[in-house]
Amino acid sequence: MFAAGCGRTAFAATHPQRKAIAIGHAMRKLLHLVFAIGKSGQPFDATHDPWGTPAQGAGEARDIGMSLNAATSNIPAAPEEQAAGHKRTVEPARKVVTAACTDTVSESDAVGEGTAIDFGHLKQQLPLARGLDHLGLTGRLRGTGPQRRCTCPIHRGDARGRTFSVNLEENVFQCFERSCGKKGDAIDLWASVRGRSLREAALDLVRTFHLEPSPR
Repeated sequence: MFAAGCGRTAFAATHPQRKAIAIGHAMRKLLHLVFAIGKSGQPFDATHDPWGTPAQGAGEARDIGMSLNAATSNIPAAPEEQAAGHKRTVEPARKVVTAACTDTVSESDAVGEGTAIDFGHLKQQLPLARGLDHLGLTGRLRGTGPQRRCTCPIHRGDARGRTFSVNLEENVFQCFERSCGKKGDAIDLWASVRGRSLREAALDLVRTFHLEPSPR
């Protein structure tokens, strides 16, 4: 019985990942011996089977291993051992992407009548040329360089005369017609052309161009 245990121990040593199977074989062999002794009524004879030598124990372990490999060759592979491309029955959990917190920016729906306006900060963000282009006045301007002239968009609708002058470097405008005389910066121009107060024009510019009404 001890020799039989040695054979299974040798199998366990050569197959460490299958120790439980080796123990099962040893228990089965011992149960056969107990059953044979009980059925025959004869005492146990240790010399009945020549198990004693280590070489024989190792040979038995190899035989068990060969039998085990043959028995397990038809067992389907575990999911992680199957060939690549095998269709999965369960879809992986979808990744949830959350947006990182960012600084607050001026949005059109966030600007209301109570919004604080810093006119100096607003002028720094809006060149006069950008306002002229949005109002459709860039194509009317005549001249080269920063100084340009065209018909005044504030008091003339007949496209006659060139009393309206702009300086694109200094971001200012002026109408030299006495009946008009409007002048100022991009906010003044927007207020004059749209017929609004300076504050209303400033709020409209913030919404239109997505500007910051005041420094953060």
